[in-house]
Amino acid sequence: RERSAFEAEKAAVAGVARAAASRVRLNVGGQTFETTVGTLTQAKGSMLETMFSGRFDVETDADGATFLDRDGQAFALVLEYLRDGHVHLPPGRPERQRLTKEADFYCLKGLVQLVKDANATWWTTSDITLQETLKVHSDYVLCLLLVDGWVVSGSSDATIQVFDVATTARRRSLLGHTDYVTCMTHCLGRLFSGSRDHTIRAWDLQTGQALYTLTGHTNFVQCLQESEDGHLVSGSQDCTIRVWDADARQAVRVVDCLDAVKCFHVVRGVAVTGVGNTVQLFDLQRGRRLR
Repeated sequence: RERSAFEAEKAAVAGVARAAASRVRLNVGGQTFETTVGTLTQAKGSMLETMFSGRFDVETDADGATFLDRDGQAFALVLEYLRDGHVHLPPGRPERQRLTKEADFYCLKGLVQLVKDANATWWTTSDITLQETLKVHSDYVLCLLLVDGWVVSGSSDATIQVFDVATTARRRSLLGHTDYVTCMTHCLGRLFSGSRDHTIRAWDLQTGQALYTLTGHTNFVQCLQESEDGHLVSGSQDCTIRVWDADARQAVRVVDCLDAVKCFHVVRGVAVTGVGNTVQLFDLQRGRRLR
């Protein structure tokens, strides 16, 4: 009886091995690939695992290939991930976006997360090396922002430059300010920039379009931040902090700080503020100083 059970188990294992080793030909968007059932079924719960698990009939063409009307270039990376559990990601942002789209289509959650993690980690503090110096401004760089794979720089040349982090290629120049660009923040899916021209400008980073201008400050705009409740907060040399409804394009509160506001950090409706030679706390909801 034990012998019989052993032989049955051995046969089952051999059958699984043969199935895993079975070669499969695929035509993905006009590109031909050869792999194995074992590779295609590696990620449990994925579309490819479902297709080639043997539970369904899969159509083939005259050459014995299964046709998938998808991105063939990205599929090469999908196969690399299925074989090895990791992948050498392309450096460009558009290529990574295409790979994420394909990974999502094939229900490869691990690959989607891998690309997401890589996009979020461009360097580590334990191993920082100078990769490239970007010289595009004609005067000092005063502020920087890293958002959604873009590096955004503001300068005393009154321009904002936008770069792709992965390729370091300049994507667009944002023109409109007439004096130093002193601060920037990303709020409600838009880029906001403050300037010594007393204005705050809203931009669409994807297109480079100037959306609108917020006016009200009567001196240099020194700092910008998005609050937890989705408001835009600005500090100025005019001795005020303004809380803006960015959608309505108007200030909903103005806090008098008695001296120039050079910097602040906003958390839970409180602005910890550098005012003159002091650090002060302001309640932005009530518009008054706490201490």
